[in-house]
Amino acid sequence: MTVNKIVTGVLSYGMSGRVFHTPFIANNDRFDLRAVVERSTKKAQLDNPSIISYDSVEQLLADEAIELVIINTPNDTHVSFAKQALLAGKHVLIEKPFAPTVSEAKELFDLGRKVGKFVLPYHNRRFDSDFNALASVSTLWKGRRAC
Repeated sequence: MTVNKIVTGVLSYGMSGRVFHTPFIANNDRFDLRAVVERSTKKAQLDNPSIISYDSVEQLLADEAIELVIINTPNDTHVSFAKQALLAGKHVLIEKPFAPTVSEAKELFDLGRKVGKFVLPYHNRRFDSDFNALASVSTLWKGRRAC
């Protein structure tokens, strides 16, 4: 069976791009790590020799081969870059915080539906034991009243 790989671009090769995103994508046979944005220091090719290093988000979004864009830029850029990526015909995976407000999050999901693209939140800690412990305690306390 042939697997169609998801051609992926990462908007920043800072700590999260270098440590969390690109190693997973590069080592997963369902993804093709195509490009990153590195505005100044170019280091991605040291870890991924075949990667394209773009100077700007706009250059990466103009790459017609890229299907999925990982938005791992500063928090205040998540919504605007997600909109740009969706309008450029890309699926998006957005690091937390996904959006500063519920209305902006809803706007992104609505735009994703309108253009026929997936809008996905990235929450890499949801399977950690401490997160699961808090979730189970929260479930136990649901419906109880304070004394």
